[in-house]
This record gives sequence, C-alpha cells and structure tokens, in this order.
Amino acid sequence: MSALTNSPVWRTLTKHRAALAPLTLRQLFAEDPTRFDRFSASAGPFFLDYSKNLITVETLDLLLNLARQANLPQAIQKMFAGDLINRTEHRAVLHVALRAGQDAPPLKVQGQDIRAEVQQVLKRMEIFVNQVRSGDSGAATVVSPSPMWSISALGAPIWGRHRSWPPFLPIVRVHGSITSPMWTAHI
Repeated sequence: MSALTNSPVWRTLTKHRAALAPLTLRQLFAEDPTRFDRFSASAGPFFLDYSKNLITVETLDLLLNLARQANLPQAIQKMFAGDLINRTEHRAVLHVALRAGQDAPPLKVQGQDIRAEVQQVLKRMEIFVNQVRSGDSGAATVVSPSPMWSISALGAPIWGRHRSWPPFLPIVRVHGSITSPMWTAHI
C-alpha cells in the first residue's frame, strides 16, 4: 500500500464511502433541491454535471484534502512548467503541449520552448492521418468495418475508429503498429 492509501485522510474517506452506501441519488436530490447547481461546473464550452454521483459536500472536502495531501496542486504546476515529472521515463509530461494551440504561452522543457516542435509533429501527423484516410499510405487500406485503433503521440491517443465513426469518413484497417513516440519523428 502507498503512503497515501495508508493516510488518515484516506481512511476517513473510506469510512465516509461506507456511510454513503445506503443512500440513493433519489434521496440526495429530494433532500437538496440545489444539488444540480451545487455539483456542476462549466468552463468555456465545457460543462460537467457530477450531481448524479454518490457524493456530498463532505465527500468533496475529503477528496480535496486527499488531493492536497498527495501534492496534486504542485504536480499540476510542475506539469505546466514542463518539469521532468514522468518518473518512469524521466522526462516531461507533454499532454498539455499536444493540446495547446499555436498562440499558447511558451512551454519550456529544460529551458527550451517546445511549441514549434510540437506543432511541426502535429502537422506531420495530420498529413499522415489524411494519407491513411484517403488510402495513400502503405500503412492502411480502406475496407469495410474494422476494429478500433488509434495513433498515439507522446502517450496520448489522438485519432481512432469506433462503431460510431461518421459514415462519411473512410474506415481503415491498420497493417502493423503505427504507434510510436512522436519526438523520434517516425512519421
């Protein structure tokens, strides 16, 4: 067990969960007519409704205490600062770089702004994806329904096929693996 799961906050949260077990969402909504407002949030075009989870204000307080005990705020700051927080590979976690637009503030890793390099890789990936979709790539051929697959960059899947794939896009079957670390520029 980790130090976190052995902590007093974790034990309190576990007891709290057991105390909530007999409750139902129907009860919680009946007891608190403002539950939806209390347990939902929005930011820009995104909306999050977590009112339909078995939580209370106390649950949130306990979870936030657990996050603070785990130093989550500091870890988030380190991630956005480009610090080397991936302990397994001893490098920066670059998911934020993948999702940042061209006008994003500088993202420095070991003192160097990596935005331009990331944008170049994303552009090469876009070209590759368009080749796969059009059948111009030796990596795939256009066929009828295929299994789900994805291309990953820096550990984050960014493209895939799913049963709900729009019918106007070609469906492809991938021959071999096309996932690789993007900073080695395999694409």
